[in-house]
Amino acid sequence: MLALTELINRIASGRHGLPEALCARQASYLQGLQQPDGGFPNRHGGSDPYYTAFGLGALALLGRLDEQVSAGASGFLRQRLRQRLLPVEFIAAATSALLLHASRSDESLAATLADLQQQAASVLDPLRLPDGGYAKTARSSASSTYQTFLAISCKQLLGMAQDDLRPVAAFLCSRQRPDGGFAEVDHASSSGVNPTAAAVVLARTIQELADAAKTEIPLPSLDPAARYLAAMQTPEGGLRASALVPLADLLSTFTGLVALACLGAEESIDRAAMQGYVADLEHPAGGFCGSLWDRQPDCEYTFYALGTLALLSGAGYTPHGLK
Repeated sequence: MLALTELINRIASGRHGLPEALCARQASYLQGLQQPDGGFPNRHGGSDPYYTAFGLGALALLGRLDEQVSAGASGFLRQRLRQRLLPVEFIAAATSALLLHASRSDESLAATLADLQQQAASVLDPLRLPDGGYAKTARSSASSTYQTFLAISCKQLLGMAQDDLRPVAAFLCSRQRPDGGFAEVDHASSSGVNPTAAAVVLARTIQELADAAKTEIPLPSLDPAARYLAAMQTPEGGLRASALVPLADLLSTFTGLVALACLGAEESIDRAAMQGYVADLEHPAGGFCGSLWDRQPDCEYTFYALGTLALLSGAGYTPHGLK
């Protein structure tokens, strides 16, 4: 099983270890966010395909993606997919459409799904650069480690033909730094948790594809990456974005744990402290904030929080103190 699919399944199965009161509370918050047009709002209040992906993903994680929410969201997605979208918006809309289709809650998306591969090729292929990576936009001449992971994962989920994996593997090797982590851009001398997580999952996926094809592809060493990620845990319990950042944030905590789970290295961190950090980010009115200094919850960080707690539970760790 490919690393990405395995991680999705682990996150989904981990929800069964979460308290029912927590799940019900967050489901109510997320359902209340859906806008009249069917989308989920960004922090400025407008419906946004990027945030809609997280709203739907969080409800699916909780097992509470119902027909009413799905019907509204599918209408919003069909409307937005007819418009010109930024690459990150298209990836979000496409993965949301796949999610709704997989849930069988809205078969009317079948026609849209038939066009997604063609749309993905027109949006993502111009981002591919000679170094094997993908740029964030067609106007950029620099590859992004995280965007490369997103683009290849999107194409994989859509069932599209795989990229030539050797240039991608070489690209990943070029982004690993002496501390074991990976940099987001070529000129960066320091590693970051998010690009490291992206590189780890992508490298594992390439390895599994290479094994299935019985070919050998040189890949970066991932044991140092696991040590780098574990070293990014702060006394707060979460992971910081890089060694240059003093405080933890929820995005880095989630992506770092995803990578550690992919490597089977969850025990290298203090899981109780991480759970406590995430629990402290829950907003009294529902949802989760992005860090201890953040005061505004949203569906993106709520997904990260629930995903982190589910991964901790799915890894065999018994949550304590969650309500």
